[in-house]
Amino acid sequence: MGRTEMSKRELGRVEVLARVKSKQLRVVDAVPLLRVSYRQAKRLWKQYREEGAVGLINVSAMLLPALSDPGRLHFNLNASYYIKLWRKLNWNIMFYGNWDNRPSPGFSGADYGSSSGLIWRFGNR
Repeated sequence: MGRTEMSKRELGRVEVLARVKSKQLRVVDAVPLLRVSYRQAKRLWKQYREEGAVGLINVSAMLLPALSDPGRLHFNLNASYYIKLWRKLNWNIMFYGNWDNRPSPGFSGADYGSSSGLIWRFGNR
């Protein structure tokens, strides 16, 4: 669930910043819509101006030590990007990678790939 909420938040930020770019909103008016401080809104606006929506890609990385096997490490990397196609129709693409420095017998120790999908948002938001 947390990942879905993050994705909706990032998509919402792109929509609000696009309204700032088209001068429908000022940055100060976008603050409550972005649910961030004024300083953070200015940082997001600068990032959006310089890099576009690509600058708002959601990326997370985790390095996880195994408690039961000292010296064993797991590394997870996830990245997602959402594009608004039409009104409430969005396309997403996600990349993932999982690595293990001591994989179980019969496994390669690395798993990576991508997925994509179409999303229709219901409701008035």
